[in-house]
Amino acid sequence: DASAYLARHGVATLVVDPGWQTSSDLKRARTQVRDGGANTATLANVLNVLPKRSSRREVLALAANAVGPEGVVYISVYEGDRSGRGGATRDGWQANRSAASYEREVQEFFGEVRRVGGHLEARAARVVAQPPMVCAAR
Repeated sequence: DASAYLARHGVATLVVDPGWQTSSDLKRARTQVRDGGANTATLANVLNVLPKRSSRREVLALAANAVGPEGVVYISVYEGDRSGRGGATRDGWQANRSAASYEREVQEFFGEVRRVGGHLEARAARVVAQPPMVCAAR
């Protein structure tokens, strides 16, 4: 488990995942990271499973608010067949988009976005308020 590994190295991790957390756990984590409360944020295979642009914007705004202008957001996506045609899978939904295809969406919230290998790194978050969580927690 990545959180246990990081804890052994003195790094605290907080999970903000409305698909898997209870409402109270989600609220507690969001309160801790709001307004620059995190040094980094990781969006691992998140953007590629959100069919609506508004949902991706919500997640990116949350990450930007969490890290503030000094933090870094690491973004990886599962690219699927890279066709750009999203569709249902046995586990939900998949966009089948390359990591690079998300760059413009990420730039709406960050002043610096660069490709590093197969993922994106976003820095210099634009000042945004923490968005209300529209995605339902379980």
